[in-house]
Amino acid sequence: MKTPRYILLLAAISLLATGHSVAQEETALSGGNTLRSGSLHQTYHLLSPNVYEKTGKYAPNDHVVIINGGIDPYCNHVHYWNDCSLAYQYFTNIEGIPASNITVLMADGLDTGKETLIRTDSIKYVPTAPTMPNDVLIEEIGELRYYRINAPADLDGDGETDIDNAATWEHVQNTFDSLAGIKDIDRLWVFVSDHGGKSPNEICLWRALSPYNVNPYDMSRLLGNITYKHANIFLLQCYSGGFLRELKGENRTIITSTSASKYSWGTIGEFNTFFVKFFDALTGTTYDGKKPENSEFIDANGDNTVSFEEAYIYAKDHDTCSKLETREKKPEDFEAPQFYSSESDFIYCRFDLEGRVDVKYDKRSDIELEAMYDIIGRSALENCNVVFRSGKYIHLRDGFKTKNANFRTEFISCEDSLDHVGDINSMEYVVTELNEQLEDGAWNVELYPIPTEDVLNVRFSEEGDNRITIADMRGVVVFEGRSSDKEVQIDLSDRPTGIYVVHVTNEKDVFTKYIIVK
Repeated sequence: MKTPRYILLLAAISLLATGHSVAQEETALSGGNTLRSGSLHQTYHLLSPNVYEKTGKYAPNDHVVIINGGIDPYCNHVHYWNDCSLAYQYFTNIEGIPASNITVLMADGLDTGKETLIRTDSIKYVPTAPTMPNDVLIEEIGELRYYRINAPADLDGDGETDIDNAATWEHVQNTFDSLAGIKDIDRLWVFVSDHGGKSPNEICLWRALSPYNVNPYDMSRLLGNITYKHANIFLLQCYSGGFLRELKGENRTIITSTSASKYSWGTIGEFNTFFVKFFDALTGTTYDGKKPENSEFIDANGDNTVSFEEAYIYAKDHDTCSKLETREKKPEDFEAPQFYSSESDFIYCRFDLEGRVDVKYDKRSDIELEAMYDIIGRSALENCNVVFRSGKYIHLRDGFKTKNANFRTEFISCEDSLDHVGDINSMEYVVTELNEQLEDGAWNVELYPIPTEDVLNVRFSEEGDNRITIADMRGVVVFEGRSSDKEVQIDLSDRPTGIYVVHVTNEKDVFTKYIIVK
């Protein structure tokens, strides 16, 4: 993570010795921000307990490793502790993982004789008398006041010690070696909030105790010795995308806060800017008990479950540092979160695109829209050529219609393994003529349920000779038939997930509608 330049001065010699880049967002604190209420302790900006209500889940065969190396007392920021605390409470309260199955390796561990966190206050805010052991005022520069404090060993406020050991290579290796001896792990979780090295690519550890850091090859080897059903790996450090190439593999999901050559950002005294939004989406609540912004758009496929890829897309679109306007206005602050999952056909690419694009306006001229994940069409398109290009979904909702328009969809398949706009490896095309299309209410045909899992019901307002054709997005016909009944059931249970076009013709109408098969 990256710190303001005046903090870098305090640690210039030690940072130059290792070549590690440190990143934290240069956010000017106002008194209001420092005093914000909710789940952050006001004076020390530490996350409060009970952020998430317990779900009742129990995952006795899941295991978790949480790592915060921190480098040294001048570089180990409070928001690293907050990230780890938020993740710890997510694992225990949301996923139901026993605390005994969670190993926390943080900074210098339980050595209370050393200050291990740096926190920031606005000088405009006069704090109450210090109540935390070894609270040390380092310096006052400009409008900011810098302290060192001891990292609390209790991450969830239950009175129990949650930090197990220092973040050293010895403890990292021993922790993963111990997990290699367990044969019934369902899900292995690895969560890292830390500084990251660019060249070489590394997860930084506590330097005074560990001259050796963790590189992608180390992590790949350690993971390769463990038997599990699936591994979920969340990496928050700078240049974290550099770990993807080595860690990709079967039964793994990997999400990083940035690419191989960009900083990862955190708000002073709070959280990693990307992953706090990621957890907002996964849990449906913010750390201070509010409803996430635009929460109605989180569940993209409408299955009432938020997947990692849906949470990733939400975070990508709502993290200030990964927004397109940041790339345009302050490119040095732009981060490019990365996503990989062996369980998903979605591959993150094209960081110059928004994750989801919602088209709500009438358009009567040629239009070409792109989205990294999903385009939602609600518009009336008339007398124009239209292209929707998306990485995974194209949803045509009520209100979408065309008149004398040539409408084409393209599904992008690409991969961005480094830090450039990904090359398009393959693309599927479908061209559909939807001339003089009418509003839903004017049609004499009803389709349900949508999305469809097994059987699609086609209901007509009156009996007649109706010809039904269903094609996939490549134009391949998967069903064709005729019926004079008022209702027809079509079995689509053997069809792969995707978007299909239903075309019905009779003496009175021509009906065309898109459906989703789950």
